[in-house]
Amino acid sequence: GGDIVVCMIAHALYDLQTFFFTWLSSNDQIEYACDKYLKPFDAATTKELQGMRAPKDVVEKCKKLFYTFDAYDKKDEALSLSEVRKG
Repeated sequence: GGDIVVCMIAHALYDLQTFFFTWLSSNDQIEYACDKYLKPFDAATTKELQGMRAPKDVVEKCKKLFYTFDAYDKKDEALSLSEVRKG
């Protein structure tokens, strides 16, 4: 009768490990996005945005969204199709 208990404990430990590492990964991604979002644009990008006449609040929201999707582990500041699918 004790065989099911071992399986339940093993499954609970697996779930806990999966939850914990997902939580760590999510926190790293959010921290990366916040750090990058707060940095100002370089001069060339700022000039280009001024030429587009994009509202500042829209630009800031797009910037935050971009860095949220950009994979923390790659740090390439470019979006791939797989990163967008994961988002």
